[in-house]
Amino acid sequence: MIPGDFLSRLEQPIWGGSGLTREQLADIREVLGLDLPWHEQYFNWLRRALQGDLGVDLEGRTPVMFLVRQRLFNTILLNAISFAVTAAISLALGVWLSSKSGSRADLALTFVALFLYSLPPFAVLLGL
Repeated sequence: MIPGDFLSRLEQPIWGGSGLTREQLADIREVLGLDLPWHEQYFNWLRRALQGDLGVDLEGRTPVMFLVRQRLFNTILLNAISFAVTAAISLALGVWLSSKSGSRADLALTFVALFLYSLPPFAVLLGL
């Protein structure tokens, strides 16, 4: 939706230029489908993505699916460890606080939990 595309960056002198003529860049835009309206580009991408083709990284010339597969194991591992640690801490705190129902510790942790739960996700991600 913003003006420009990957190829317009190649035209800028600040990026060193590409040495391609405007006609060559127009041909590349046509081949990549960047000359189509945004909604046609999106639906073309969506159709290919549903078939498992996420395209090619234009800077590295690597298939995006390869890059995703390359990082998928570490992502799943990180999520599993995060879930396990969070579940263990939450379960331990829940069991401990259930024996101290109505105490100051119970009220304080209930307040903190409700406060954090009520924050929008971007505020939590930015570290408050």
